[in-house]
Amino acid sequence: QVLLSAVATWKADGIALSFGEPSPAFEEDLGHLGLSVATLMDKGQLQ
Repeated sequence: QVLLSAVATWKADGIALSFGEPSPAFEEDLGHLGLSVATLMDKGQLQ
């Protein structure tokens, strides 16, 4: 929830989000939530 809130806040503020070399475990955990690093970084995907 904190990560999604940060993404939404930064999107509203016009600030880009990026991840430098996320671990496989982080990517797997995002997958369990139906998300991906690409989805979080793509401004058009989250509302």
